[in-house]
Amino acid sequence: MVEILKINRRCYKINLLSKLNLKPNYIYETILTTYTEDNIPNAAPMGIIIIDNQTVIISPFLSTQTYKNIEKHRCAVINFTYDLEIFFQSTFNPHRPKLPFQFFEKATKINAPRLKKAIAWIEVKVRDIQRNEIRARIIGEIVEWDIGTIPFQPINRGFNLVLESIVHTTRIIEFENDLEKVKPLVNLIKQYQRLIKKVAPSGKLVEIIKQIQKIIEEKGLWN
Repeated sequence: MVEILKINRRCYKINLLSKLNLKPNYIYETILTTYTEDNIPNAAPMGIIIIDNQTVIISPFLSTQTYKNIEKHRCAVINFTYDLEIFFQSTFNPHRPKLPFQFFEKATKINAPRLKKAIAWIEVKVRDIQRNEIRARIIGEIVEWDIGTIPFQPINRGFNLVLESIVHTTRIIEFENDLEKVKPLVNLIKQYQRLIKKVAPSGKLVEIIKQIQKIIEEKGLWN
């Protein structure tokens, strides 16, 4: 009986990695969803690392709502999505929740929300939290996962360029008083913007990069 349980757990873990095409030690850009202290859904872009078949690493800044929520509830959902509008709104929308309530549903085994339209989810319980002056290193245990249908999407370079711009902008905001760190990131975003206009001259990608420029301009850091 013990051997059967071990085999079942092993198959479960292998299926997780193979079904979601995940590789150990890769950084995957995801939307992390948690509940606030008042049980309001919170969504935030977050790079996560798959360490092994059952362990993930999440590294939020200590100043973020995501970190506070994980410290409070000791769990989170990792959501995989292609929707860049979700990445943008969950990063820069000043309201709570950053996404409409109807975007969320309750996770299966933990006290956290998840995105209804995500292409896949991983539910995580906190095993350990390590901290330095700026960030936390949260070691999470995978307790449940699910996968929906994955529609085919043709690849356009603009998608990755916008995603990189969103990530860089979060760092620009975090380090806005350190021009040595900020200036190279702004220059990269300007370069990405030129490329986006070339490879995706109209539509959502151009609109998002314009909004990113506006956010940086309002900080007085675009020039």
